[in-house]
Amino acid sequence: MTIRYTCSKCESVLRIRDEKAGTDAKCPKCRTAFVVPAADEATDAQAVESAADDGTNDFLVDMPFELTPEADIPEITETPQPYIPQPDVQAPTSTPGRPSVADLMREHEATRKKTSKKATADTAPAAEVSTGSAADMLAAYHEKRDSSKTPQKSRTEQRADEERQAMVTFVQKRLLPGSVVAALLIFGWYWWMTREVYEGPPLYEVTGTISVEGTPAEGVRVEFAPNNPAPDQPAMSASGITDSEGRYRLEAFAGFAGAPAGAYVVGLTGANGSPLQVPEAQVQQTVSESADNVFNFQL
Repeated sequence: MTIRYTCSKCESVLRIRDEKAGTDAKCPKCRTAFVVPAADEATDAQAVESAADDGTNDFLVDMPFELTPEADIPEITETPQPYIPQPDVQAPTSTPGRPSVADLMREHEATRKKTSKKATADTAPAAEVSTGSAADMLAAYHEKRDSSKTPQKSRTEQRADEERQAMVTFVQKRLLPGSVVAALLIFGWYWWMTREVYEGPPLYEVTGTISVEGTPAEGVRVEFAPNNPAPDQPAMSASGITDSEGRYRLEAFAGFAGAPAGAYVVGLTGANGSPLQVPEAQVQQTVSESADNVFNFQL
């Protein structure tokens, strides 16, 4: 005798041997767990005969006994867990080569959201975050695409750039300062070798004025020539030219003002190169070591 059982989930009609009554089983179609019920022989036989006679219980679709698989009734030692179907998850596909505009826009939007969240957490809650625009995202895309097109320099070009930069650094920090120092040293050496050195007797300041009929004479050359110098002494004259106020100052040597002590004969030459007549009382003058040596001439 068999037990007829209808699955509560898939509504399949199962025929189970009566010795399995009261045991745990699973539907062979949907694997739904159930407990095999105990069947009443008279009720079960009457239900089968009534279903076969009138044909009104069409919803109790039964399978032939030969085609109905035997229920799998394993020993269940733990509480069965409900079946939860898992959604199909497709692995993201990566597109080789250059990223598309859509990918870059999504990446830009994700970066902007992260930046916005961080800025909102660091600043006041009322701070507003710019949402950006399609133009900004497109500009970012072009910038990224252009950066990928930047040509990479070869090792030879990089080495040439490094050598060029090293040469510029050497010229700026070593060669130019060294050239300036060398030029100063050469100029100082040249000045020292070509300078004029006075090695004669001591010089004493000699000044004065020259006027013609009471008017200061400008451009008059005044010359003091030694008067009867000693044979063992060199003859050294001193000269000077009057300025706009008729004043003069003698120089015995270029750059060295004054005249040696001694007797001199005075000679005057006008601005036009013609000699001027010196009064007889003033033709001979003496430069002293202790006197003021100021000689004024009235012509």
